[in-house]
Amino acid sequence: MLSAANLSGNNEGLKNLALSNMADLMLNTGLVDQAHTNYINCIKSDVSDLHSLMGIGKIALLNDHNDSLAQKIFQFVVFKTNSPDPLFQIISVAEQRQNKQEQFICATNFEKKVAAPIYGNIYNKYLIYLYWYLE
Repeated sequence: MLSAANLSGNNEGLKNLALSNMADLMLNTGLVDQAHTNYINCIKSDVSDLHSLMGIGKIALLNDHNDSLAQKIFQFVVFKTNSPDPLFQIISVAEQRQNKQEQFICATNFEKKVAAPIYGNIYNKYLIYLYWYLE
């Protein structure tokens, strides 16, 4: 991803995309502090970088166990985009709170959103997870 960022030249959008994806990889391999730094740098470069903001929300939820901050971040992203991704993350917030009712409501909202023809089969693996987990 760093090579992709270097190859982006003067295209800041492509550079940020590569760096935020690199931060995702870092987060998935347990390099939380480095991921956080990369997300912050991406947001400093582009304040509308919702992908990096979602990454910070994941860190708040999974690493810092700050479900309130995570929910605020994910709700903000829901307000700013039509993407179903933050809705799926809000399910994780309800899961951390052990609130089955909230999980069900959030899962239902996510399911309704991804049923739109525009998404095709993209979110089917998430639906399978929800059907299995929330059964």
